[in-house]
Amino acid sequence: MLRRSLAVALTCLVLLPAAVPVPAREPAARKTQVPRWDARGVGLPARQGVACLDVNDDATRIALGTIAPAGDPNVLLLDGDGQLLRQQRAGQRWINQVALGADDELRAVCTMPAGRAGDMPEVFRLGVDAVAAEEIAWRRGQYTDGYFHYGDHSNHVTRLLIRSGTTAVVVNGDQVHWLGAAGKMVPFPLQPTAVPVAVAGEPGGAVVVGTTAAPSKQDKAPPTLHVLDPSRPKPLWSRPLNTETAEAPRPEKGRYGKPTLPDGRRDELPQRDEKVWAPLAVAVHLEEAGGKRLVAAAHYQGWPRWVRS
Repeated sequence: MLRRSLAVALTCLVLLPAAVPVPAREPAARKTQVPRWDARGVGLPARQGVACLDVNDDATRIALGTIAPAGDPNVLLLDGDGQLLRQQRAGQRWINQVALGADDELRAVCTMPAGRAGDMPEVFRLGVDAVAAEEIAWRRGQYTDGYFHYGDHSNHVTRLLIRSGTTAVVVNGDQVHWLGAAGKMVPFPLQPTAVPVAVAGEPGGAVVVGTTAAPSKQDKAPPTLHVLDPSRPKPLWSRPLNTETAEAPRPEKGRYGKPTLPDGRRDELPQRDEKVWAPLAVAVHLEEAGGKRLVAAAHYQGWPRWVRS
């Protein structure tokens, strides 16, 4: 988890004699191409904020996932000139990831498919005339497996979607599914309390998946980075966790009310924070000469919080 230090600027007040009036004037602003931060007077904001996008290889199709009001279309398909081809609704609220497919078929991950706080992320298939939930049963059915909270106001959705070539790929717990005509599934090792947090694909069909992990008595260096291919039943390559990262500040203590505990006391719910490590961003590149895959990952240390109800 990264934190940004806030610098506080102190303005000195200089008292001048009353007989010497000093006219107030604005400092001269430098010429810049950066838009003004103050958007007052430019009209109402858009009803939809773009949350994610996918562009095909020849830039003739652009898929947008948005944050839209309940009931509004939240997935848009544009052509290469930015003209709207169609708009559809996949669940409600936030679209976290979109992926283009063949014949203008789309897939999208909605974080709140029914608009409820306890919803699990759902994958939808959006055809030209119909929208339906993808039939992939959750490998883990609890809320803590669907979202990875690693600090104040910081989280990742753990049901991941990516396009690899022309195929949509879904990370579902400890499995990777190549959807559509490919119809392949490859498992990878995942600790009982670990979750996937990052995925990337390359045109050849392979994907790289990053997961959380922490050393344990049973496994001092569990893997957190995997390369998988639909042609192989097991990962092509895995790498142990990398703990050589900067220390992350411990999150602030959370407030979860004072319910009545089993012994009759009214007290705060017990909570604890544990260190984990994860590659929160990954990339994979297939070299044309030699066919080697280059994998890049940005590793961080985080603090998932456990609260006992």
